[in-house]
Amino acid sequence: MYNNDTRRRHNRRPNSNVNDTFDNYDTQIILENFTNCLLIYTNPVDCINFIREIVKERILLIISGVLSQSAPPQIHSLPTTTAIFIFCNDRQTYLPLLSEYSKITDVFTDQDSLMHSIQKTIHFISKQALTFSTFNHDKQKSTRNVSKDFGSFTWFQLLIDVLRKIPQTDRSKQDMLDTCREYCALNQIEMRKIKQFELTYDANQAIEWYTHNSFVYRLVNKGLRTEDVEIIYTFRFLYS
Repeated sequence: MYNNDTRRRHNRRPNSNVNDTFDNYDTQIILENFTNCLLIYTNPVDCINFIREIVKERILLIISGVLSQSAPPQIHSLPTTTAIFIFCNDRQTYLPLLSEYSKITDVFTDQDSLMHSIQKTIHFISKQALTFSTFNHDKQKSTRNVSKDFGSFTWFQLLIDVLRKIPQTDRSKQDMLDTCREYCALNQIEMRKIKQFELTYDANQAIEWYTHNSFVYRLVNKGLRTEDVEIIYTFRFLYS
């Protein structure tokens, strides 16, 4: 397990639960080139407890195939867990987990593909933080709070009404798809849903897509809760 915050090394002292004899020393050396905070655990309970202590940083977790069958339910729900990589000898056995846990990036059987995916993830996290800096949870408002401010609520309704009158175009659709692909780049399941949307979407399916547990619901809700005009405008294709 390692933390992608490269600004400082964690001050926590190694303990008996940290594996000092990593199964693949070469892999450990390569990982240390990616981050200055690499922690290796043999005890999953201690690993999970450590992740729970982290508040503001992002965790990229590499787990074995055996642990991937028991640990994900607990790890997946932790907000600081950004991505999970399964490193094992039998890819086919653990592939079904990809459809159960969206934070599992993929199942890897060789070092090169694992390292490439980790590099890609770190790059994506940095880019996502910049692109979606407007998604500030501290600024999110519920519909109830927005409705109390009549002026804001009226303005918001006018904005939606204007967007609904804008005709659907290939450009508006592509803008939305590009944003969705950038946000969901590490999630293979969501990327397939985006492709399905691109190929099969019909205006009569707008409500159906919105009510599904998919990228449409999550990203549209993000824009609405934050009253982020740029994001709301990006999804104008759905309002038309």
